Amino acid sequence: MRNAVCMACKPLARRDSDLTGRARLCPQSAALDLVRSYAHDCLHCATFRRYQLTDRGEIARVQYGINLRRLDGRTYSAPDEPGNGPTRNLGIVMEGVTDAEATGIARQTAEFCGISGMDPEADVRSLAFADVTGTITADLAEAAAGPRFPDDLPQSARARL
Repeated sequence: MRNAVCMACKPLARRDSDLTGRARLCPQSAALDLVRSYAHDCLHCATFRRYQLTDRGEIARVQYGINLRRLDGRTYSAPDEPGNGPTRNLGIVMEGVTDAEATGIARQTAEFCGISGMDPEADVRSLAFADVTGTITADLAEAAAGPRFPDDLPQSARARL
């Protein structure tokens, strides 16, 4: 499996940088992102759907996973009111579950293939790996973001602006 993941990204491995030309592309992270995206789309494609004919003879999707809809397409799951805390909207819940499962598949693939964080220091590559595998932490994101502009810059750097 490790060879399959690496071979899937062999054309990417020939590139020395990403599209900005600043960071070296990591083929393992690209392959894991491809696995996560593919799993996400497959889960959506395989989700149960139920259709019904309307009175006008049109086909209407009345169920997608756990989310039921009226014949006019409106969901029974009302949108959340702003500031109401955790969502109860079933469309959002379904998307979250799909994301969580696809991320879990990418994490298991990384473990199975022996792929780990590409660099112990917080940089774009380690941040991308952590994002794809669902292991990102607030500390890693903060470290990768670097100093905030301009308050966290040293005084000498701010003077040059």
